[in-house]
This record gives sequence, structure tokens and C-alpha cells, in this order.
Amino acid sequence: MLKRLTLLILCFTFAVTIPLKEALAQSNRVTTSTASGVMPYSLYGGARENINLATGNLNLQIPLLSVPGRAGLDLSVGLTYDSKNNYLTYTYNEYTGQVFYSTQTEQRAPYVGSTGWRVNAPVISSSARCEEGTIYAYDGDFVVTMPDGSRHHFENEDNTYARPYGCDNAYQQVPYPAGDAPLNDSNDGSFMRLDTSPSDHAILRMKDGTRIYFYGATFLPYGTGLTSAKVVDPNGNFIVYTYSGGAWPIAISSITDSLGRVVNFTYTSGKLSQITYKDSSGTQRSISFGSPAGI
Repeated sequence: MLKRLTLLILCFTFAVTIPLKEALAQSNRVTTSTASGVMPYSLYGGARENINLATGNLNLQIPLLSVPGRAGLDLSVGLTYDSKNNYLTYTYNEYTGQVFYSTQTEQRAPYVGSTGWRVNAPVISSSARCEEGTIYAYDGDFVVTMPDGSRHHFENEDNTYARPYGCDNAYQQVPYPAGDAPLNDSNDGSFMRLDTSPSDHAILRMKDGTRIYFYGATFLPYGTGLTSAKVVDPNGNFIVYTYSGGAWPIAISSITDSLGRVVNFTYTSGKLSQITYKDSSGTQRSISFGSPAGI
């Protein structure tokens, strides 16, 4: 009887604790509740908007300016919006076994000042980075957000150490060679490959030969740590997105293309208030979003 009771307790413990760990490991994954933008092999409705018929997400893309570039790599700026900007989060107390749930609103990068809106620029983010002396690991995966707002997940631990119980447990560092995978492909049919082997940047390779270089000492949630992104087409033409300091809220400060044309962004009280640029004739132009509140 005692053996049977012990077995039942062990089975119950296994059934309860394993799902909790799995849920924690998937905190930075792209799921039906966090997917945004226009994803491959998904059905959409709408006239001037994209409504995901499976998830109900509303995606809006508002073009603001477009200056013709070389070989079709135009210097374009716009705003994107996704209605699914709330997500369920929780904390798990490993001592009491309690789980506390709450709903949070996601502020998407590059930040413009209003919930759900972002500048159409590429951003990379990850779950929290754990550090203990010279040992570090990403406690989760990478997500790349493209200019159209679509999010692409990459299962990449990017080091040989990981903490199986999260970043809050500094004494649970274990060798994790299976997670040392600096090359990883997206699992959504977009045929993208993320290379995180360089020490100071990551490279996203796309099926048409375009590469996006993400620069920063580290990549953290919401794009924190990202200092710039460089889009290079197969012909060598490029567009550079410069971000303000890499600290949250991460905002875009300028965009420069291979012809030397520059688009500058101005913020008032933390909100995007003006965009200035020169058109194809060299005339100075500006786009204002209201004063002083901005967007």
C-alpha cells in the first residue's frame, strides 16, 4: 500500500511540474495568441486591412513615404498596427507551487508611443539573458519582427550553458551543448535562417538572398540591446536603421540608404511627433503627428 501511494504521488508530481516548465520555456515563442503581421500559409480577409481568419488579429499598414532606390530597394517608412497586443503571463513560485496569472499589454518596438503601433523596421529580441561571471545563456528563444509586423520564431539557445529553472536561479547552471545552435531555421514556412555565431551581431538570411544584420552587444526582450539593423539586398544595396541607445523603450532615430539619403525621427514626451526627409528632388519634407502629444 505504501509503495502504491508513493508511486501515485510521484506520478502526480510529474504531471504537475512538467507542464509548468514547458510553459516557462515557451514564453518567447510565436503562437496563435502572439502571432502578428502577415504570416505565410495563413488566410486573411479585409479590403485595406489584413484580418487573420484563424486568430482574429487585425493588421494595418499605413505608408508614410517612399523614395525610389536601387534595384527595387526603396527607402520606405510606414506604421504597422496589430490588434493582438495583450498576452497572458504568469509567475511560478517554486517553493509554494503557486502560479499567478496576469494580462499584460505588449509595447512593440520600434516604439512610437501608442499601444499596438510600431515603425515598419526589423527588430530582433529574445528572452532574458542570464549572466554569472563569464558564463551566460539565453533563457529562451529568438523572435525576429519584420517590417510588415510578422514575427518569426527561432529555437536558438546561443551558448553551451543554460539554467533549466530560469534566470532567477543563479545556482542551476548546467552544461547544455545540445542548445549550442548558432544556426537555426524558422518553423513557419518563411524559409529564413538566423545566424547568431558572431559575437556582436546576428544575421538573418532570407530565401531571395537578402540579409539583415542586427547589431548589439546582447539582444533582450522587446528589442532591448539592439543598436542598429542593416538590410542588404543581393546586389549590395543597403538600408541602415539606427536605434536610440538600445534601451527600452527602443525607438528608431534615423534611416539611411546606400545613396546617402537620411530619414530622421523626432520624439516629444516619448512619442513620435515628426519625420523629416528629402524627396527625390532634394526638397526638405516633414510629416507631423500632432503637437505636443505625437501619435
